[in-house]
Amino acid sequence: MLRIPKQYDRRYKLTTEQKHDIELLYGTGLYSYRELAEEYGVHHSTIGRIIYHDNGNGNKRTRPMTKEELNYHKVHNRMTDAYKKQLYEQGKLK
Repeated sequence: MLRIPKQYDRRYKLTTEQKHDIELLYGTGLYSYRELAEEYGVHHSTIGRIIYHDNGNGNKRTRPMTKEELNYHKVHNRMTDAYKKQLYEQGKLK
């Protein structure tokens, strides 16, 4: 199987951190969907799906997350990752 280098892969995916950054930047009110799309190299509709958490199955948020909500989720995700790492290091996860 041939692997396409990332620079040519049209299925490029944003990292979770990039998605959080996009939400924060949009939340400031200083950036439009199109400006963020150009910055991150994606289509502006992708930015809209990130902002409103549209996962394609019809379930989406009705408003962007507040800074407090974003910070809560960011901290919670880091704590969860640290816990999983600890379990892995103890041999409880494979």
